[in-house]
Amino acid sequence: FRDAIRGVVDISTHLVATVITPPDGRYFASEISTILGYSGIQAHVLIIHSLERIYEMLEYLQPNILTVISTTIEEPRIPSSVQLCITFNGEQKIHTYRQLDMCHIDEFGFLGHSYDLSSWIPYNDQYLFETSGNGNTVVTALHNRIQPLLRLDIGHTIELSASDELNQLE
Repeated sequence: FRDAIRGVVDISTHLVATVITPPDGRYFASEISTILGYSGIQAHVLIIHSLERIYEMLEYLQPNILTVISTTIEEPRIPSSVQLCITFNGEQKIHTYRQLDMCHIDEFGFLGHSYDLSSWIPYNDQYLFETSGNGNTVVTALHNRIQPLLRLDIGHTIELSASDELNQLE
């Protein structure tokens, strides 16, 4: 996650991040803010009870990184201080700001990322990606010490970038 952020912004400078989430995503938002904190990025979690209040808080905080979990943000209301918008699983395309979209599955974590929502950089050092008979992506964790043989059909297809080959199941 940190390396994907580094591909877009200089994390050696003082950065402030804001994580926006509905109440049911608060635990995931806490995990994201902790990862950002370990990366040296000050992070705030805002739980959406009123979108109007969220936009007021964004104007007040003037974050450099805006992380949006399971909601849609109005681009014209994003503060100009934002250098990067982080989204998850292709839930929203950001047109005005640089975007980092993380492919995330609860059972495994981050499977890869995209800067344009059209090609993905898979984490082949962490996972084996295969295509099942019905065309869905099957993921196997390569370094899972708890359940080393866990394989999961994620229910949809992840389109990898042209330079990456997806292993085909026979």
